[in-house]
Amino acid sequence: MRHPEADILLVQPPIHHPACYSTLLLRVANAMRHDGHTIRRFHAGAGYFNYVVRNARVQADLQARVAERLQRGDDQGAEDRVRRKAQFLAAETCMAGLTFREDPAVLQESPADPGWADFSESVRRLDGLDKVLDLVSAAYPPARIDRRGFVRPGLDDEEALAAYLDDPQHNPFFDYAGEAEVPDIASGRCAAVAMMVSAPGQMVGALTLARRWQRRWPTVAIAVCAARKDWGTAAERILVQLREPAADRVAAMIHRAMDEAAAEKIAASTQGAGPCSEEGSVYRLASAQLSSLSTSVAQSGGRVIVWEKPSGPMADFSRLLFQSAKQGHWNHLVFTPGDDPELRAQIEQFANENPYIIHSWCRYESPLSRYSDGVWHFPEESPPYGATRPMPGRPVWMRLQDPVYLQACVRTQGAKGLARQRLGDDGRLLPELGSRLVYRYLPPDQLPSGYFDEICRMVEAGGTVGSQWLRHNLQHAYLIGYAEEDGLIAGNSSLKRPREEYVDAVSAQCGIDLHNYLERGYTSVRPEYRSLGIGAKLLEGLTERAGSYKIYSVIAEDNVATQKMAIRNRTRKVAAFFSERTRKQIGIWVPEWMLPEGFELPPQPDLS
Repeated sequence: MRHPEADILLVQPPIHHPACYSTLLLRVANAMRHDGHTIRRFHAGAGYFNYVVRNARVQADLQARVAERLQRGDDQGAEDRVRRKAQFLAAETCMAGLTFREDPAVLQESPADPGWADFSESVRRLDGLDKVLDLVSAAYPPARIDRRGFVRPGLDDEEALAAYLDDPQHNPFFDYAGEAEVPDIASGRCAAVAMMVSAPGQMVGALTLARRWQRRWPTVAIAVCAARKDWGTAAERILVQLREPAADRVAAMIHRAMDEAAAEKIAASTQGAGPCSEEGSVYRLASAQLSSLSTSVAQSGGRVIVWEKPSGPMADFSRLLFQSAKQGHWNHLVFTPGDDPELRAQIEQFANENPYIIHSWCRYESPLSRYSDGVWHFPEESPPYGATRPMPGRPVWMRLQDPVYLQACVRTQGAKGLARQRLGDDGRLLPELGSRLVYRYLPPDQLPSGYFDEICRMVEAGGTVGSQWLRHNLQHAYLIGYAEEDGLIAGNSSLKRPREEYVDAVSAQCGIDLHNYLERGYTSVRPEYRSLGIGAKLLEGLTERAGSYKIYSVIAEDNVATQKMAIRNRTRKVAAFFSERTRKQIGIWVPEWMLPEGFELPPQPDLS
């Protein structure tokens, strides 16, 4: 006769990441296998999502609940946006027929499906999943469920938690717990079950399953084992009527395995400590601790690195983020309530201007109750580039919304490839940014209708030059170059004929006669198209078309990106002066082949 301890089912409760098992569960499973136990696993998070996503009956019931709420006027006082969304969900047919696999972050229609090989289809499925989760949240207010967790205000003590468990009108897991398909229990292969709670929002799901499963399968010993002792104590008190000696023995074994796993984790962290406080792929973004990436991360490539708790000067850790991106990693930033708001604003601006260095970011909001998860707020659309024509769609990462999903895509697309992917308004994948660029070089009076005004807006959005003489200078420009894709201007630059008084002033300040030169400038590239070489190619194309003219550029000393672009185009700094208007040090740059023979260059900037 098999002992109850012989086959143990470790359950990942809904919902603290539905796409993969928690580290806690995996460590416990490994420790118990070493002790000779036979371990099976069941992902109830994935099971719950299959239950609501695949089941047309469940979705119809959810829509009926939402419609009934609206008829009762339960949405009174809600924001218009929330009310409109609820009305849409009550009428819109959601996507059914999908399967959520336990493998990390993959939605598939059949076991043979290649997962993320069809990238566009996989993203479409995630969009369908999110619609159904919005429907669940609208049906069980004020609870909120998404792919990252469960939130329910008011669950601050054991009494409130216990009352919530057996309330089918408000507990979104109640029906699933009574209908869940658990082959290992149903077939008798497992006589003991351990709910592995690693996050506060899992307590409702774990306890609901424990209560209802114990009634469905009374011969099975069920224990709730939590990462925090106070969670476990609460579970024991709530389940006191269901407790059996066998469940106590299972819980004792699991807790021993948890202690062993914790000891192994501490030992591993003390042996391999690097310059950044590392836990998996999570780093603290504190400039005092960051001199370089740890060797293991720098050499691995293609990982999603989560950065959090920024502190110190922006310039210090922006270099490290650049280094990480250069190694092929995806940089994901998490902002928390304790972060310095001024620094956070600087980082968000840097992220919007450099989407190939900070690839994605979100804000974390602390849990609304003791037994709720935190809330993750991801941007819903691309930031505008001044008053220019908006980009089509939005970046794919805003739909993926999670480092686990991002990692699955980075493996197949690469960090740079994923950063160039966007979704259209219909949820379909658009052609990769930069794959259809066309370069044109025209005098201002030959530009297509509307292009001159849009180029002026592009330069203004760049924010590095004054706008007083912008339109005048561009109207009298020698040549304007621009790159466009599907009718959208991705970047532009020009060869200007500077005003006489301007050339007199600059020549006097820098000590070089710049009369009879063209000025190369007004270069602006949309953030989404940066790092594709557009600016460099425009400058190269304009220089080739300068004819008999010589060219100079005026570049602020703090404009590192433009200086790097100039250097790549074999342009050198020939002089510098301090501008009273901008209160900045300004450099004068000239293509090296246009310099007089024997010209002695001043020290060049070190941009390494």
